[in-house]
Amino acid sequence: MAAQQENTRPDSVRRALQVLWALVAFGAVAVLLTWIFEDDLIRSWAEGHRSVRDVLASGGIEAVKDGEIKPPAFVPVTAVIYLVMGGLLAVLAPLFAAGFEWARICLVVTLLTLVVGVVAILITGPPSLFLALSVIGLMLTLALLVLLLHKDTTAYLHGWSAEDRDTVQR
Repeated sequence: MAAQQENTRPDSVRRALQVLWALVAFGAVAVLLTWIFEDDLIRSWAEGHRSVRDVLASGGIEAVKDGEIKPPAFVPVTAVIYLVMGGLLAVLAPLFAAGFEWARICLVVTLLTLVVGVVAILITGPPSLFLALSVIGLMLTLALLVLLLHKDTTAYLHGWSAEDRDTVQR
């Protein structure tokens, strides 16, 4: 039955799952780039704060890191957010694929939370690389939201019976 359901999934569901996994992979790349380019993030942060800008100008990035006002911990925060959100998406994906409406609702709420986070990043004026990453991430998230709320996805989820779900769970 599960193989039969796989073949009857509408394109909107198949594409939603593809975009979801692409978003999870993209998040891993973003965390890696945050680690690699952490100094650029710290520099951008320091340039945006009057009290730290002079320290950056006189002593460079190391002076900012050693200064009284500590820069945000970009890498650990990004990694934890990724582990939580990426893990949640990874857990919800097969449940959504198995036809559970509540999994779609949870995915939508999670994605809306990601949209708020990405918008918050955009308004801080990040370095160009992270601006581009944010825009790409936002586009993937919005595409996934459209696919999750598509009429064919809704029809697919509403077409599942309790017996179908029991078969998939076994």
